[in-house]
Amino acid sequence: MGCVGRRFFVLSGLAALATPACAGAVEDEIADLRRRVSALEAAATAARAAAAPPAAGAAPDSASKLHLVTWEVARRKGDFGDFYRISYTLGSDYAQAIKLIDGEIEFADLLGEKMYAIRVNKDLAIAPGKPAMDVGDYRINSFLPGEARLGQVARADVAAKLLVRALVFADNSVVKFPQ
Repeated sequence: MGCVGRRFFVLSGLAALATPACAGAVEDEIADLRRRVSALEAAATAARAAAAPPAAGAAPDSASKLHLVTWEVARRKGDFGDFYRISYTLGSDYAQAIKLIDGEIEFADLLGEKMYAIRVNKDLAIAPGKPAMDVGDYRINSFLPGEARLGQVARADVAAKLLVRALVFADNSVVKFPQ
């Protein structure tokens, strides 16, 4: 029993034993405690909702103005094992062109379990206000069951998130983002 539960128990017991003159004060105290607990529960619920993982297509966690516009995954068979052909488009809200990107795209299920991740093409140049697309082939490690799931789970049930560590702009200025 938590501390709050003990208080209710003790105060409830005191209310039963108290004289009629004191019973009103004890009941007021119990009502006040109940209001406080309700306020704390509401604050905790709001904090949990704020900490929930972002939905697919939501803004990235970093302060970067680089965002994932769209993505596609197709499973293919190769001579030396299966692989994913992944295409993605990145958009930029920066005023100047981006010439180098240090980042990755992480694919997770709706519970937030990471299934697969790819490095963003470091040399993908992005002009201001214009999206840039890249396509690559990525091997599936058959010893990691989570990697195979990406090709099995419906696209609507996959959350793709762009994680940006650093950007280099056309003027060679560098911006780093905390992770």
